[in-house]
Amino acid sequence: MQGNPDLLANTEQGLSVAPQQLSAAQLVHGTGIDLKDREHAVAELYLGTLAGGPTGGTVTLIPEESNDNATWNQVNGSDSVVMNYNDTLPEVLRYRYIGGAAGKKRYLRISVQAALTGGASPTIIVEGNVLKGGLRYAQQQPTVGAYPQTPGSTITN
Repeated sequence: MQGNPDLLANTEQGLSVAPQQLSAAQLVHGTGIDLKDREHAVAELYLGTLAGGPTGGTVTLIPEESNDNATWNQVNGSDSVVMNYNDTLPEVLRYRYIGGAAGKKRYLRISVQAALTGGASPTIIVEGNVLKGGLRYAQQQPTVGAYPQTPGSTITN
């Protein structure tokens, strides 16, 4: 079967933030996901049920990068994706990572900041995954007409 090898064979998912319930003002740092031999990744934060009736606030996906899986910095110093307390749930926040201002780092993790206000002890269910894509070829790219066909090339026998 022919198709886009990135979508069909070269994606892999890594759990960064285990499913959990966050309290009103909680910050959680996920596990670092190794992006070795990957061109890009997508950080996805799944947001589930709100409880406690919040009347304001946000939940923020904070993408963080590292060269050594120990020292972490927010991508570009300030990148984030925000959900407002009154958005329709469930919701998925996505951040495509192809590298920050200093280039692509080897590790990516998701941090989550809940900032919910009002209500009676508001909470939210979250889970975060890093989808690794764009597997790099270990060797030279195939030539035009060779298998697998390169995009835009003519098919020859």
